Amino acid sequence: MASRGVAHITIPVDVQVQEIKKGRSERNPIHHTSAIPAYFDQLPARIELVHAADILNRGKKIAILTGQGGLHATLELEELAEMLGAPIIKALLGKAAVPDDSPYTTGGIGLLGTEPSQDAIEGCDTLLMVGTSFPYIEFLPEPGSVKCVQIDIDPQRISLRHPADVGLIGDAKNTIRALLPLLEKHDKGFLEKAQKAKAEWQKLMEERGTRPDKPMKPQVVGWELGKRIPSNAIVT
Repeated sequence: MASRGVAHITIPVDVQVQEIKKGRSERNPIHHTSAIPAYFDQLPARIELVHAADILNRGKKIAILTGQGGLHATLELEELAEMLGAPIIKALLGKAAVPDDSPYTTGGIGLLGTEPSQDAIEGCDTLLMVGTSFPYIEFLPEPGSVKCVQIDIDPQRISLRHPADVGLIGDAKNTIRALLPLLEKHDKGFLEKAQKAKAEWQKLMEERGTRPDKPMKPQVVGWELGKRIPSNAIVT
């Protein structure tokens, strides 16, 4: 509806001509496709970067919510968190954007998230969304209660599930690099509060994950698996 386009279902020709009892269509020969991605260095307009920086510089309690679009911007996200004094909260698809043991992250959000992450979202006055259109709106701030800057390479994702005051259309890594010189150094009080809450949360998780109760609690399985899997791994 947004693009005013025609809705249709397409059945590719290789499917149309494929015989039921044969495994591969003659119209779909091997080695004729590639999984090599193509990237481009799209950047937002300068005036939008300045507008976003103004909102972030005015923020006192900033939270960064990152998703799949931030997977290749680990260093930039941590530098951004250091500059803004902001905890990094991770949507599930952004779990590997920064390691779980990074001092800047409170972990995930949502049904598989952490209490410190939810507290940071509920306590922030400014939300910076990086490469995510997090679908579970019940875990996001109420519209109008916070200022919001959203970075996404897809224009259709801007304000999709939370209203953005500024939408920065571009690659997350390059957009953050362009934004950083415009930002002012923030007090770390909000980040330090989140870090303390994360430490308490990890202590609680260890306590529940090492209990010798019988029958065994499911937290024990999660704890043991977590010790053997790198913190930045993506498990499918």
